[in-house]
Amino acid sequence: MSATVKFLSGVVVADSTLGARQIRVVANSGKADRVKDTLKAAGCVLDNYRLNPIVLADHNPAAPIGNFAPEITDQVEGVLTFAPQGVSAKADEYCGLYKSGVMNTVSVGFKPIEYEPNKAGGYDFLKWELLELSCVAVPCDPGAVVTQRALTKEAPVWKVGASRNLPLGEDSPWDGPAAEKSIFDHCDFDGDHPDVAFARKGFLVYDSAAPTLKGSYKLPFAHIVDGRLTASPAGLRAAASRLPPVDISDEARAKARAVIDCYEAKMQEDDGKAYDWAKIKTAFGAKADPDTVALVKDLVEAAKAGRVLSADKLEHVKGLMKCLSGMSECQAKALDSHGVTHDQLVSFVGHLNTAESHAKGLLKPKPKPKPTPADPDADNDADQDPDDDPDADVELSLDADRRKRMIEIAERAPL
Repeated sequence: MSATVKFLSGVVVADSTLGARQIRVVANSGKADRVKDTLKAAGCVLDNYRLNPIVLADHNPAAPIGNFAPEITDQVEGVLTFAPQGVSAKADEYCGLYKSGVMNTVSVGFKPIEYEPNKAGGYDFLKWELLELSCVAVPCDPGAVVTQRALTKEAPVWKVGASRNLPLGEDSPWDGPAAEKSIFDHCDFDGDHPDVAFARKGFLVYDSAAPTLKGSYKLPFAHIVDGRLTASPAGLRAAASRLPPVDISDEARAKARAVIDCYEAKMQEDDGKAYDWAKIKTAFGAKADPDTVALVKDLVEAAKAGRVLSADKLEHVKGLMKCLSGMSECQAKALDSHGVTHDQLVSFVGHLNTAESHAKGLLKPKPKPKPTPADPDADNDADQDPDDDPDADVELSLDADRRKRMIEIAERAPL
């Protein structure tokens, strides 16, 4: 069986006895992991590992970031020491992630020596050789833990340093991690002297006991736009939704809420300015339903006064007005179209009636002149020469059936 990589996890607690670049971890709990395997702590072979106690980033042999000093009790645990600051950028990154509590899990890579299947469907590794320890984000053994980390203080000191005077940006989709990164990059948090005074302006709360750690900043509501720190309406809503359950003091929570209230008032004021009732009324025009216009007017006035509508409802008011304005435009176009169609129908009927008159005139026989007493041949019309009548060609060309059908068609035509 080839070498196997196992993933382990942990929970962080504070401890001030470790060095600035050290954490204590449980590498193997000895309990069944998520794939139903167990690694017996007593069966861990460390002879070769102690000669090369390497710690890797995500099991990557090309990314060594520190060393591990293991101890065997009923589990495998020990102190993980990251490389000195400045030696490896990746080691500095992972040290910061663990010290700030962002990452709390480790993983062992091992070579099976003796093992047997267990009743759960996995394997019990009775003897195994530790090859390396890795810092990972997703573990397999939920019983393994990062048990200690050094802190400046045992408990964070949460304060509100958020600015209330940032410009409000567009209400575009919010990306919290990207916003945090934009602020940390702008403040050079990967350098030796990050601008912590500037960074705290874009977060609702920060840990004043460890201001140089990225993990000390919570609830971002702003981001860097064209080199300027800018508050985001969507970011403020996201921060407001996450504020109640966050683990901070009640005093800090109340101050953070006041920052949100300040920006919400600004957003309502800006939204109210956008509601120009004269323009709205013009957009609706005289054809709009009076009750609908009155309802929208009430909503607009409430929005301007900031008495009724929340930020979310203001968005619905804007959408409603756009829809109603669109309906008014559609109504006007429909009426114009109806007028054109009506005129065309009237013209069509006029042409049809005229055509009917022409058809009837064409089909109606020309009346014969009444005989006079002075005409001795008045009773002998049958002997009249057809060439004497100019319409005789038309009359003779229409047989009786065709003439009858055309008359019926003309009589059915609408007047």
